[in-house]
Amino acid sequence: MRYGAVVTVAEISSQMGEFKPMLPIGKETMIQRVVRTLRKADVENVVVITGYRHEVIEENLNYAGVMFLKNERFIQGGWIDSVKMGLEWLDDKCDKVLVIPGDVPMVTENTIRELLAQAGGFTYPTFQGEPGYPVVLGGQAASRVTNAISTEQGSTLGLTQGSTQPNAIEHLLKIMKGLDIPVTKLAVEDVGVTLQINSQKDYEKALRLYLDEAGRNDQVRVITKTMLATDEKFFGNGTEQLLELIGVTGSVNAACQAMQMSYTKAWKMINRIEKKLGYRVMERVAGGREGGGSQLTEEGERLLRVYRKMREEVQAAAEISFQKYLSDILG
Repeated sequence: MRYGAVVTVAEISSQMGEFKPMLPIGKETMIQRVVRTLRKADVENVVVITGYRHEVIEENLNYAGVMFLKNERFIQGGWIDSVKMGLEWLDDKCDKVLVIPGDVPMVTENTIRELLAQAGGFTYPTFQGEPGYPVVLGGQAASRVTNAISTEQGSTLGLTQGSTQPNAIEHLLKIMKGLDIPVTKLAVEDVGVTLQINSQKDYEKALRLYLDEAGRNDQVRVITKTMLATDEKFFGNGTEQLLELIGVTGSVNAACQAMQMSYTKAWKMINRIEKKLGYRVMERVAGGREGGGSQLTEEGERLLRVYRKMREEVQAAAEISFQKYLSDILG
């Protein structure tokens, strides 16, 4: 049997305030752990669908032997766009294909092997009755799902490109029913299948699972939070992401939609930055034949660039100090 996997990391997450795929779990990042677990389960062909901060993902997985595809529609598109790209690339290369979001890092190797061993066109795991990831499609099922997208049949199933669904598993089950693809539900004793990292609480739960797995009861690390302030804080991770997305999309409204932030809140953040710094970080472009929009000023681009560099250097310096003063004490 030839096994492949589609790992989706194109989407933007606003709940965590950090770039989720790069969050550490032990000595590796979240996305590195996902890929490593797939490899341990003998999944040979792994395609990672990137989008937001694609260059960071590609550098982090530089030696992992995976294929990178960039979803150019990661702002306006939906998760199904990324899945379609991966399935198309793996077509005829695999007998079974796993699909897993890059923020589901605690699934075990044994669970993946159990899922791959099941017969049927579509298999998904459950833990205590709750559905989770990864899902597995047989080769023919994968081709049929891919072909349905952007067709009249796909639109009747809610499967058009750019569509987003509040519950992806339920959406996939609806698709399988519409295509008359046999479905297998596999109950597993693996909480990792339902642990998708969407909040700090989820991340802390993942770290506890890792520590249990590693046979330790704690793991001390240093975390820094770099902010700019005068009499009040006015620039941090959230404002960094907002400016970056305005630069990428050319639109405050599109950046707000991607971050699930109100338009009013975004403008308050921008106005506060400009008031504190005494210069404009964004230019408002009037409407015309091609419509209005927004773009960062040269000063805004420079601010974003140097702030990010400073934040990275602060974290690196803190990690050096941690090793120097605390590593021996904490073991």
